[in-house]
Amino acid sequence: MAWDLLRINGTRFVRPSTIGRRIVSFDFHRKAQALPGLELADLVVSPFGRLVAGMPSRPDTEIVVGKLRTRPDGSWEGAGLVVLPKEKGRGPLRSTRPRPV
Repeated sequence: MAWDLLRINGTRFVRPSTIGRRIVSFDFHRKAQALPGLELADLVVSPFGRLVAGMPSRPDTEIVVGKLRTRPDGSWEGAGLVVLPKEKGRGPLRSTRPRPV
């Protein structure tokens, strides 16, 4: 399945060994099941998707951004959000700032 291919081949951005260490299991479910975890994931991903794509933010964007890990100076760019692919930087898990589209 797709999970096995990720563990064997990795991606352009993440090595297979890193995936194997960090992701223990991966299950696929149909959207029609409306599982609470999937609903929660949608609530978090949508605001970040709009933010990274440079779209106008909504009130939910401020809520989820407020939950990000921050640096001592209070900024979250590079500390609480990883955007791939990176334009520059070292290593697959290094963060970059969201860029306008």
